[in-house]
Amino acid sequence: IEEQVEFFSRRQQSFEWKVYDYDKPHDLLKRLMDQGLELEDTDAVMVLDVKDALPALLTPPDADVRQITDPDGLEDVRRVEEKVWGGDFSWIQKRLGTHLQIPDLLSIYVAYVDDIPASTGWTYFNANSDFAGLWGGSTVEQYRGQGLYTALLATRAQETIQRGRRFLTIDASPMSQPIVAKHGFRLLAYAHACKWKPK
Repeated sequence: IEEQVEFFSRRQQSFEWKVYDYDKPHDLLKRLMDQGLELEDTDAVMVLDVKDALPALLTPPDADVRQITDPDGLEDVRRVEEKVWGGDFSWIQKRLGTHLQIPDLLSIYVAYVDDIPASTGWTYFNANSDFAGLWGGSTVEQYRGQGLYTALLATRAQETIQRGRRFLTIDASPMSQPIVAKHGFRLLAYAHACKWKPK
């Protein structure tokens, strides 16, 4: 820990250290905080074996869900993320735009209400893996409770099955955890994000 703090201190650069419940030593989280890292977010690491997917995830959604294949469409993704979380999400255009150019790596979806981007989520399909990872699932507050998050979840689960992958994983926020649990995702562990910032 001291080595990493020293390394990033010299560069005046922040970093994140993610601690999982099963990491050793058992007091790693305390050790990190003793070295000046701050606990930011705790997510539930959950997994779904898609062969056990419930009917709601196998039914084509009624919502207006569109796949984003052009980097220009990432503006709608950015708008949703900024409305939900606040802050600057301009990195989305660069990072996700770059990843969209890699064949078969990334699928991005936006759910619209009256042509307004209301919810978003994306999936990474890493090569030579049975696992696909769900990321970015967010719904603008005024559109919650309309099934948009579930529609995006179903769209991505069906694509995962079509691509022949067996498992879907997600680092679920406290808001997302009960939704994905309702659809059969099982808890593996909690992940604690610890952030170090230069002084």
